[in-house]
Amino acid sequence: MYHSTNKIEKAHQKDIWYSAWSNVNDYIVTASLDGTAKIWDTSNGKLECIRTSPMQRMGITSAHICNNKTQFITCCQDAMIHIYDINDNDNECVETNSIDTGLMESFKINVSPDDQHIITGTSKGCLNMFSISTGEQECSIDCNSKFILDNVFASDCNTVATVGVDGKLNIIDINASSIVHSLQGHSLPTRSVCFSHNDKLVMTASDDRHVNIYDTVSGKVITSYSHSGMALSVASCVDQKHFLVGCSDSKVLQWDIGSTGLIHTYDAVHSEPVWSVATNAEKFDQKFVSAGEDGILQMYEC
Repeated sequence: MYHSTNKIEKAHQKDIWYSAWSNVNDYIVTASLDGTAKIWDTSNGKLECIRTSPMQRMGITSAHICNNKTQFITCCQDAMIHIYDINDNDNECVETNSIDTGLMESFKINVSPDDQHIITGTSKGCLNMFSISTGEQECSIDCNSKFILDNVFASDCNTVATVGVDGKLNIIDINASSIVHSLQGHSLPTRSVCFSHNDKLVMTASDDRHVNIYDTVSGKVITSYSHSGMALSVASCVDQKHFLVGCSDSKVLQWDIGSTGLIHTYDAVHSEPVWSVATNAEKFDQKFVSAGEDGILQMYEC
């Protein structure tokens, strides 16, 4: 079981909509309605903000720091994707490129593990992919869905999962530009999706208060987990045995996949909906973070 450690009460001035842990270092990124994204260094055991993106006129829905630690990418409510260079010698993020995806044509981004491609879902239910180096659109795949709210790469840089307002999960083969599975697993909007770290499972979190776990190959639902609040975010753990959920009733929950049992509920950290949970793969599940509408960024450690 984890215990809460470092906590930043006002990590952002407004709601934190997104957090992610870098796979190659002890950096966390957060994105907020206040129009900024931040990079946090946790290597000294604390949460230290080391970079803040230039202020945008709209809220930032998602952000990513590349494995090379020199590029920082954000996506805004106005569907603009901004690519920044970051320099260890100063605290600046210098914009080097931007991608205007079109009105309502981008909500959240995800970056391929090889840092070559950006994916984003559109209001029309399409998945678009762009080159990080050129900013050019590389492909567009019609997912036969409504507004896509989240999308994620598997570790093979080819398989992608999307979820949206219609509750549908799509598993997509990018190279073949084809949908492998299209699954109506939820009755209400589905806001978060993740792969297990061996890519054998896909997890989805929905407003219907359930988290579903699917087998990636067969597309079948393995099990479903019920919550007291809307399930807004989900993150898998490296041990393949556990996962974490952030809910609208301000709770963070840790579940056991094998026994389908609830391990622990963290209900004294947040006072508002928890929009994001993120695990630290490099530290083998020793840490995770939660972030929410109250502007709080909370770290947990084993």
